[in-house]
Amino acid sequence: MSLKKLLNKTCKINQITYTQASASGQQTVTSTVLESSLPCRLRTRSVSERKYSLPAYALATHSIYVQAKSSLYGKKLSVEIENNTYDVIGLINMGGEERLFCLYAERRG
Repeated sequence: MSLKKLLNKTCKINQITYTQASASGQQTVTSTVLESSLPCRLRTRSVSERKYSLPAYALATHSIYVQAKSSLYGKKLSVEIENNTYDVIGLINMGGEERLFCLYAERRG
């Protein structure tokens, strides 16, 4: 089965940035679209996956697979899929011929 058939949904990936006002110290969150209508696959992580994963990824409730994009590295991300938002906890390069990323994410709300 091809990668394109496995990526059966589309998502929007946003970069989250924080700025702080110098006078008041109030923090402002800004969301900028990095990718829109990107093919993806959403999968709920099992309890055992969460229990036996690295501590950094134990909170991740979902795995989101997307075609590798260099624009996603080293940034705070959120993903929107079917009116749900997921905060990305970590990103792993799955490798392979077609270069696939797995985004470990926690569903917001």
